[in-house]
Amino acid sequence: MTPANTAWLGMIYASVKRFDDAIAATQKAMEVNPRSGVAWNVLSYTYSQMGRHDEAIAAAQKAAEYAPPYTFAVGIAHAQAGQMDKAREVLDLLLKRPTTPYSMWARSMLALYVGDADVFFNAVNYTPHHGFAPWVCAEGPIIKRFKDDPRYAAMFARFKLTPPS
Repeated sequence: MTPANTAWLGMIYASVKRFDDAIAATQKAMEVNPRSGVAWNVLSYTYSQMGRHDEAIAAAQKAAEYAPPYTFAVGIAHAQAGQMDKAREVLDLLLKRPTTPYSMWARSMLALYVGDADVFFNAVNYTPHHGFAPWVCAEGPIIKRFKDDPRYAAMFARFKLTPPS
């Protein structure tokens, strides 16, 4: 398994609350490549899910340092720590970066956590969308924050998905 695959395995573990396994998977990936943006991003996500917000922010900063496309993870870590001003600063930075399918997906992810519906729907509806774009619809209960927005149902329809109940 490659370091990236091992790190993504950590995301699966974190998603089912097997946090020790998630941390072990990211550490294994970092043994092979200590500068793996994917591994640091997954570690940040894991720490956030555990409520270890300072460690999550530090891991996200490493992810962004080693792989600048992961800058959005810094904002998400701040948002999950309740530091919305810092999360918004990261979103403002992303809004100044060139528009690509990936950057628009990253903007949509962070805008979701910040609660900025206009930036979120603008970014998630960008065409051509990145392959990750439909996954923003799977962001658990937080996606429901926009359920009363008329663009919500249209987004799910676009990706041929059923909105959560």
